[in-house]
This record gives sequence, C-alpha cells and structure tokens, in this order.
Amino acid sequence: MVIATTGKYTRPILPTCVVLFMAYAQWAYSYYFCYSHIYQKSGDKSSMIAFLVITNTLWLILLLSWVLVIILGPGSQDVQVNPYDLDCYASNGYRLTKNTDTVSLLSAERPTYEDSLYLLNPPDIFECDPNGLPFWCSACSSLKLLRSHHSSLTTKCIPFFDHYCSFIGSTIGKRNYGPFMIFVICAEVMLLFTSITVIIYGGIWNSLNAAFIVLVVITGTFAILVGNLLFNQISDLFNGETTLERMHRIRWKKSLRAKTPQNNMGNLTSYVNTIHPYNEKLRIVVALQPDDLPYNKGFIENWNSWFFDISKLKEPDQISHYSYTMFGIKFKKTIRQRIEIGEYKIFGANDGLRG
Repeated sequence: MVIATTGKYTRPILPTCVVLFMAYAQWAYSYYFCYSHIYQKSGDKSSMIAFLVITNTLWLILLLSWVLVIILGPGSQDVQVNPYDLDCYASNGYRLTKNTDTVSLLSAERPTYEDSLYLLNPPDIFECDPNGLPFWCSACSSLKLLRSHHSSLTTKCIPFFDHYCSFIGSTIGKRNYGPFMIFVICAEVMLLFTSITVIIYGGIWNSLNAAFIVLVVITGTFAILVGNLLFNQISDLFNGETTLERMHRIRWKKSLRAKTPQNNMGNLTSYVNTIHPYNEKLRIVVALQPDDLPYNKGFIENWNSWFFDISKLKEPDQISHYSYTMFGIKFKKTIRQRIEIGEYKIFGANDGLRG
C-alpha cells in the first residue's frame, strides 16, 4: 500500500493556520484573561502568575515536541530485505494437493537452504497476500516488514506507519511517535486547562463576557477533537495496532455488516503465511478475522515496541526475525486453533481456504 498525502504546496496551509490560532489563543488567554481580568480587575497576582507559568510551559513543550516531530521524521526501512525463499514450499504444496509423492512429503523434514546472497529463509509466520506471498515494495525494492507502508511524501517505506497528521504537517511513524504523543498530551492538557480556568475564574455566565465565551467555545471544541485523538492513540496502544491498522479493521467490519460480496472484500481480508504445525516442509495460509490483533502483547510491551531502536538491525535477516517476534502469543495460539479446525489452505495449492 502506498500512502498518499496532500499536495506539496497546500500541505503547509493547515499547520500554519493551527500555529496562528494557537498563538492567538495563548496571547488572548495571557493578556485578556490572566493580566486584564485576573490581575487588574480582581487583583489576584498569584493566580495570574500560576496560570501564566502553567500555560506557557505547556505551550513551550508543545512547540518543542512539534519541532521534534518534524525534524526526526517518521523514520524509514533503510535496509533492503530480499524476498523469501518460498519456491520449495510452493512446489511441495502443489504436489501434495495433486496427490503426488504424498508419503515422502508427510515424512519429510524441514527443507534446508544453501547459502544465498539473494533469498532469505522465511520466518515461521509473516503477513501475506491471499496467495501467501509477502508484501513487496517495488519502489524500495524490498520486502515491507516492520509493519511498513510506502509513503509518497518521504518516498520510502516507513516502519510502524501510523498516519499522516494534516494538522502538524508530518507523517507519524516509529521514529517520531514519542514526541507526537507528547504533543497530543500537552495540547489536550493546555486546552482543558484554558477552558476550565476561564469558566471558573472568568465569570462568563454572570457577565456574559463575549470574548471569554468565544475563547471557551474554541478551546473546548479543540479539546474534544484532540481528546478523541488521544483516546484513539491510547486505545491503539492497548490493542497493539497503528491508526492505519485500526482504520483498516473498521472498514473491514463495515464491509462485513454491509454483506459486501466476497470478491470485493479480497483487498480488505488480511492473511498470514505460517509453517505447517505437523509437516515443516509445508506452509499454509490462514485468513484473519476483523477482531484479530496480531501484534498485541499487552500495553507495556506494545508501548515498548514503539521505542525499540530498529537502527540496530543492520542485516535483512535481523529485520525479518524481529518482524516475526512482533507477533503476539495470543494471536499465534488463535492461528493454531484455526489450523486445527481446518481453516487454512496449503501454500502453493490452487484451492481456496478450507473450513
């Protein structure tokens, strides 16, 4: 999948508007509310200082985190990962389903590989297309591992591709996810703090101060929007998924509820290619369900996965192995249960999923 973004020249417009709005809102809050209302009108100097220190500290952290999001960028899968050596598995699957040489296949050991500078040994499980083949990026000439998607903005595959944020003008990926979360949290706290303090200390309900009412409405509205984003990000951390993966699951579920014909759902259904549990010379393709969470390892492990330094992975086989370790134990057990009841197809066979 190639993730497209907005035009080159229109992309900065929304972030610029956001900066101008936030700067004006902070100035209006600091001058009209803190200085003019709290200090000059009410004479409460200590509250004015406290409010100014809190909001301007949050404002500074917010700006610094925004700058870090832009400077760091989402990261990229810089190491080219060669295709997996799957020909022998495909051949074995075809022969087995054609009832040729069945006995030798079922008693065979796992195939061995000669040293190759091109093909990689496939891991025990990996994401694949309906035919059981791993996803390939023709632009990068590499397998798309580490939950990567190709970005038209960076012209590279981005590991842990989360989403493109139009409001801050940057793609969010593995490298800049930390400062992005700091940005969202600070923005939400600052918006809530501004709204609440103006409501409590501004006397807007008694005097119907138009300026304060507008400030509360605007900051309150943005607090709801940013709060929804923060809630979704935290929910994604609990589920071990990215925004892109969550949106894919939502579209998938909607297509099922709408009873979309199966031939129109092929691009929505996800699959994994895994080694056969009873014959290691065969591989099988298992279809996922919309509620499956392949990378969910619990909140702590999910959080830590965002901050593992993938620059340590210098070789293609290291990236391939790490991609395998990203799958959760619960998900692997679920896949094993589906295999036990026959919900799979032999990799290399021409027939559909069993079950």
